[in-house]
Amino acid sequence: MIVSNTVFLWFCTFMVLGLAVVWTLWDGNLIRRLWSTRRENHDEFFGALMGIVIMIIGVTGVILHHQAL
Repeated sequence: MIVSNTVFLWFCTFMVLGLAVVWTLWDGNLIRRLWSTRRENHDEFFGALMGIVIMIIGVTGVILHHQAL
């Protein structure tokens, strides 16, 4: 075993949370830029909004997983 299970679990947790933060900032910036033209760019706006919803679900799953331990 290269690392313990606890170290691996925390490594995966920080990687997922890091991805969630970057993804949320990226989509949040996209929503901010598209807010004034959301009628013309409704598909891109909806996609960015769904990206944030997916990240909220993912972060909630990570938090619930750690509470179950």
